[in-house]
Amino acid sequence: MKKRFVSVSVMVVTALTLLLAGVDVASGFTTGNEVNIQFDETSPASMAGVANGTFTLGAAVTGHPGVFHVATFSVSLKTTCADCGVVFSAAGLLFNANTLDLSGTATGLHVGSGGGVHTDSLKLAATAATWTLVDTKVQTGAKQIFQGTYTLSAVPVVSLYDDFTVPPINPGKWFGDQFTGGDGRVTEGVRMVQGSGLRLFSRTYGGTGSDTGTAFGGFRLAFVNPDAIHAIRAIVQVLNFESTGCGGNPSATYAAALVGGFFFNTGTPTPGDATGDVHADVSVFRVSNSTDAPKVLEIIGNVVQCTNQSCLGATPLPGSPVSLGKVGVGVPVRLFVAWDQAKKQFLFQRGANVVVAVPYTVSDGAQPGVAFKRLDSMAFVANCTTSPRPEALMDIRFDHVEINMP
Repeated sequence: MKKRFVSVSVMVVTALTLLLAGVDVASGFTTGNEVNIQFDETSPASMAGVANGTFTLGAAVTGHPGVFHVATFSVSLKTTCADCGVVFSAAGLLFNANTLDLSGTATGLHVGSGGGVHTDSLKLAATAATWTLVDTKVQTGAKQIFQGTYTLSAVPVVSLYDDFTVPPINPGKWFGDQFTGGDGRVTEGVRMVQGSGLRLFSRTYGGTGSDTGTAFGGFRLAFVNPDAIHAIRAIVQVLNFESTGCGGNPSATYAAALVGGFFFNTGTPTPGDATGDVHADVSVFRVSNSTDAPKVLEIIGNVVQCTNQSCLGATPLPGSPVSLGKVGVGVPVRLFVAWDQAKKQFLFQRGANVVVAVPYTVSDGAQPGVAFKRLDSMAFVANCTTSPRPEALMDIRFDHVEINMP
């Protein structure tokens, strides 16, 4: 059976050598930078996003300016296989301004069922950002060659802000907040350090005066000094949720765990007024009309421009939202959102997957009118004149919150 780079035929790799030659991507990189690679295949057949790779820079090499050890390196193949991937040991992996030399033993790459041992060499060339994979079956010596293009991107450096190991919530870092809109009713809420993490629980009901539109409820923990925060990463785990709609209302109920906030204003801001503010977030959510299995939630990155004071009215910027896949109830997932002002884009990431960028063209020179960034249990609940009254519930655990400043 012919094997492709992402095929489901057998490939158990015992050794893999990766050479990234002549690629000047290290400018400005420092210890702890995480760099992502997205592989696209052009031959033997075209396939976009065939694999994602990531490596993290470790300590600088003494006596060799600009040279770093690579602390981690892995590749995940985008197939239906649940356990596909390559992970290198960190020993002997080096990175500098022009080359990434990785050599070591893969701890495992398994693609589908079957048998046989393969060795692989993967060369990433600077010319036209191309890669070549040569796969050799050890038993017969038969070789197959695959080629394609790649892109590299660096994830902004973040540092630990709070891991919620000791109660109570630190008032020097956080303050609690609650907000409702329309006829929304947040009737229950828990905001506390619990079980070595932050627990946010809220239950929100919609209005009963009509069968149109939604009511809003937000139950949050906000950063004390949000203005300097341009990047946020956190582990998000939805422990439980409810998202019920109204048979007579076409608007769905939306329940979400959210990380994000307001980053800039496109014009002249008015303090306390979100009109013209650009809001970006990464969220785990469930809508009442979802066709997914009962315990499955979606993950998206979202960028909008607020059109009114509360930002309950907003217009998505081109390219938004972006899908980051799905996740089951009770499964922790590391999520990341960042504003890259220099390149006029927002960055989103799930786990160690390749960073997804949403570029924008609007003016970004002013501070937001609403200086607010937070962890949130958020809901838009369908209004309904009949019983049972629609509700949205989110029970969330946030942990290991990191930002772009210590």
